[in-house]
Amino acid sequence: MRSARQTLVAWLGLCLAASACEPSFGSVELLQRTSTPEDVEVTVRDDEVSMPLGMAVGVWIDIKSGTVKRYSADDEVGLASEDDSIMTVYSMTDRTEEWLLVGASVGETCLLVSINDKVEEDCIPATVTEP
Repeated sequence: MRSARQTLVAWLGLCLAASACEPSFGSVELLQRTSTPEDVEVTVRDDEVSMPLGMAVGVWIDIKSGTVKRYSADDEVGLASEDDSIMTVYSMTDRTEEWLLVGASVGETCLLVSINDKVEEDCIPATVTEP
């Protein structure tokens, strides 16, 4: 006869095995895809985006899974600005990894990253500065 402890261990093992079969959000990597003039300061990092007013910067989003299972091309990645009047976000192509960020007005906002319509990264600080 199984003890309660053996049953619990077996149940936890099944739960862990099942969760490892699906990707789970681990982290996001933002990469700048377009060049900017040398005298223009633009920052595109995983934890910060900053650009001058009027600047447009192409970015690539790479989503890292926190489990062994990787995200696939079927997983839809989204990027949005909490305040489009400060930083506007446009999809560059039908691929969901490529985005265009535009500094629309001076201020601070957050960029939100979603996967399959679920927000995973709730605030990447985004700043638009005076040119």
